[in-house]
Amino acid sequence: QHLQFRNHQHGFVALPSHPSETAVILQLQFLFDVLQKTVSLKLVHPLGPRLQSVVKIFPFKSLRYLELKRVPPHCLEGLGAVYSQLEMLICSSCFCSLEE
Repeated sequence: QHLQFRNHQHGFVALPSHPSETAVILQLQFLFDVLQKTVSLKLVHPLGPRLQSVVKIFPFKSLRYLELKRVPPHCLEGLGAVYSQLEMLICSSCFCSLEE
């Protein structure tokens, strides 16, 4: 299974660099490529208990727009790595106090 270009400006590629690479490796490469090229991301935590885990956003190397809903910024791991490239950061219902 090979993933090919859809066109020259958009799309993702995960072609085997070695003949022994399996479909699983190619699929992982594809997902990694998607993460690297994602420009816009919206994270929404459902109503209910507060978020108890960390959300890692450092794999999103091309991120320009980040929207958070009910996701406290202190729960984002890697925000510092992408913060300088963000053009827009939208937070709604993300803070329990002004100290956050």
